[in-house]
Amino acid sequence: MRIAFAFGSIALMTSSCFSGDRGDSVTAQDVCGGLSETAASAMEKITATEAFRKDSVSDKGEFTDALLPDLRAGREGKEREFCRVHPDKNKESPIPRIHFGIQDRDDIPPEKETAVVGEEDFPFALQATSTYTSADVYFECRSTSTERNSREHPVVHGKLSYGPRLVGGEGGLDAIKLHMDILQHVARNVAGELGCEDHGDIPERDEPW
Repeated sequence: MRIAFAFGSIALMTSSCFSGDRGDSVTAQDVCGGLSETAASAMEKITATEAFRKDSVSDKGEFTDALLPDLRAGREGKEREFCRVHPDKNKESPIPRIHFGIQDRDDIPPEKETAVVGEEDFPFALQATSTYTSADVYFECRSTSTERNSREHPVVHGKLSYGPRLVGGEGGLDAIKLHMDILQHVARNVAGELGCEDHGDIPERDEPW
């Protein structure tokens, strides 16, 4: 009986320790305002970890409230950091960051006549491009709250980039698609919070590119 009790106590203590560990960190699905299963899987792969610091969580509503004045005025503003993803344990992992800002339509990079090695375009929004170490999406925000006399609606630029470290568990050609798995999901959520019609022509997607 005493042995059984001892084993039970050890099991309970072990369970408590693991519960505490989970409480001190969050999963990939919790970061950047909440990720889909596909986007979360991509985040785990590029960072080579499954646990992240709590400050990797972001509030979509609070962020878009800060971005809306620039959007309503249709003026180019500073890029605002939406989230910075900190792996909880793996100090060698990269630190992905996602920014959004209002972009002058003339500053959208022109389409390239020939394909660039290490870069891929994706068929949504005004433009969506990903590379080994970053990804960009430009989408038009048509909304009753942002309509002005101009015939053109504001353009929002979303960017995923890395900190000082360039690759985590996945790199090369695989990383190109993983980056867009993440940015497409986050950009669609932000576009929805901003009230952009049809989420800025960013389709809902929960399967890998």
